[in-house]
Amino acid sequence: MKTRTPRERRQERTRHDILTAAIDIIAEEGADQLSLREIARRIDYSPAALYRHFDSKEAIVDAVCNEANRRLGDSLAIVPETLPPVEYLIELGMAYLRFADENPQHFHFIATWQIPMPPDVTREDIEQAAEDPDDPFSRLYRGIRRGIDAGKLHDRPGYGALEMAFSVWAMAHGMAVLQTQRLGRMPIDFPTANRQALADFIAGMGIV
Repeated sequence: MKTRTPRERRQERTRHDILTAAIDIIAEEGADQLSLREIARRIDYSPAALYRHFDSKEAIVDAVCNEANRRLGDSLAIVPETLPPVEYLIELGMAYLRFADENPQHFHFIATWQIPMPPDVTREDIEQAAEDPDDPFSRLYRGIRRGIDAGKLHDRPGYGALEMAFSVWAMAHGMAVLQTQRLGRMPIDFPTANRQALADFIAGMGIV
């Protein structure tokens, strides 16, 4: 393994500081308030010097997006794909909720700043993208397909694997958003409630 030089280590630390400041600003003030000047102020750096690491604000946002998605992907990858289909989907949902709880700033970024899909995206495009082994939504989509193939879930006209995957994602995401905000202070055993809600919702997909 190649040993990094002191200069390379300094560059890595500075890059980390830039991305940390960027995601702090987005979490505290909203994406619209992100600027190179504010990032530089927070890390005591000159705005011009930031360009040695990133050539634009958009490049910083892309890097934060990649880091947030990497963390989410790593969290979901922990769930063994060898689990029975329904159990696998429940555990994916629980892993998503744990990610939101343990990475609140990165979750907030995912929830508020994502590149929109092209307006002409087709179902075939999404199904092809589902072959990506590391994409978070693709993991869920493949899990749904496996459940359908095993006869544990039942698709219907107008409500197939894609719609089912969207529904499970929306449910887990909605619970995560509420629990990382004001409703997270409610006197509820959230892990138990989350697991039961996911189990009941997914079980409903298996009813003929």
